[in-house]
Amino acid sequence: MPYPGRGHINPMMNSCKLIASRKDDVLVTFAVTEEWLGFISSDFHHDNNISLVTIPNVIPSEIGRGSEFLGFFEAAMTKSKLPLSRFLISFSCL
Repeated sequence: MPYPGRGHINPMMNSCKLIASRKDDVLVTFAVTEEWLGFISSDFHHDNNISLVTIPNVIPSEIGRGSEFLGFFEAAMTKSKLPLSRFLISFSCL
């Protein structure tokens, strides 16, 4: 899961696409917040090797984060841990 801010999501997505395009046996699961899924879903072209999953919007909105960067950063580093951990646990049980 990339840091949920502008300038981090797209480069990480491009890196994932590059890795997945070079190896057919590599599967990439890209985790973003529900808000970010809305931002990138129209630009995302389905690939058999890449899937998008979401975690709940547990951090402040990307739209207003510039007014309170420190609070956004702290929330991103702490509040997203539990939903992401739950996803990883459920993913490992498949």
